[in-house]
Amino acid sequence: MIRNDKDLIKEVKRYFGKDKRLLKRTVKSLNTDEKDVDYWNKFFNNFCPDKFEVNGRILQETVDAIYAQKFDNIDWNFVGDFSWDVEIILNNEVNSHLDFDKKLTSKCRNNTARFLNIYISDIIPAFTICTFYQFYKENTYEFGPLKLSKKETNLVNRIKNGFKNIGYYNVRKETALKKFKVLRSDLNSEGNASLFDCLFNDLDNYTDEIVRYNEKDTIDQFGRKNGWREYYDKQRKLIKREDNRWFKSGDLEQVVSDVNGQIVEVNIYPKKDRPQSIELNIEKTKLKYKNKFAVYLP
Repeated sequence: MIRNDKDLIKEVKRYFGKDKRLLKRTVKSLNTDEKDVDYWNKFFNNFCPDKFEVNGRILQETVDAIYAQKFDNIDWNFVGDFSWDVEIILNNEVNSHLDFDKKLTSKCRNNTARFLNIYISDIIPAFTICTFYQFYKENTYEFGPLKLSKKETNLVNRIKNGFKNIGYYNVRKETALKKFKVLRSDLNSEGNASLFDCLFNDLDNYTDEIVRYNEKDTIDQFGRKNGWREYYDKQRKLIKREDNRWFKSGDLEQVVSDVNGQIVEVNIYPKKDRPQSIELNIEKTKLKYKNKFAVYLP
């Protein structure tokens, strides 16, 4: 049983280090584990009936190999995440998890859906909690961190107690984001993965900043697709904006500007079968040439 962060880190290192023998033995027994999707559906039905969805994050090819007992078919360098992702809708005006995306937000007050996400490890008895909101209106999506109401906080506490009763350890955000050189995951095959990467999801983690972006790209007079993405801090202060333009050739041009609208970075990403990409950071380049040639650059 995991009693503290020290115990947790020790266990994660045992499973997700360079030596994968213990992980492989555990994965090979997953097909006999009672904690499958039906188990978690019953578990969460005690707290928020009809307002949640349970999804497994392990790759389907890996699942098929486990259930068929064909373990030689598993690519141990790319197996997916051995975890469950539970998405709970917190809005009172929504009665079912079946709607999603724009259809869901259209039913929510201020076009904003409120979510509680819970990640559950399938390897070590541990879980972590994330919250975020999703807004959609007029071709614009926005995602950001969520401040819970008293009622929502009470729900979270009830769920935490439910996990405690079945022996699962609550991994706090600051602990989950710790990285260790010895830890490996699909996308961190050389090491330095975080506890979150190994236990839950190595594609993304907690929502800390606000992100806005267009849903459908616009087409200019030359047939090029244009899209944008903006990043804000928690106080809704703009951090940066990315403007992307896709050429008919398949090449991508990305221009990054700062809070003042000044260009700080230009990136060119050619089509895959063409030469390597070009990335230019304006400030770093100006500093480089100032030091090298000692000339004035504005």
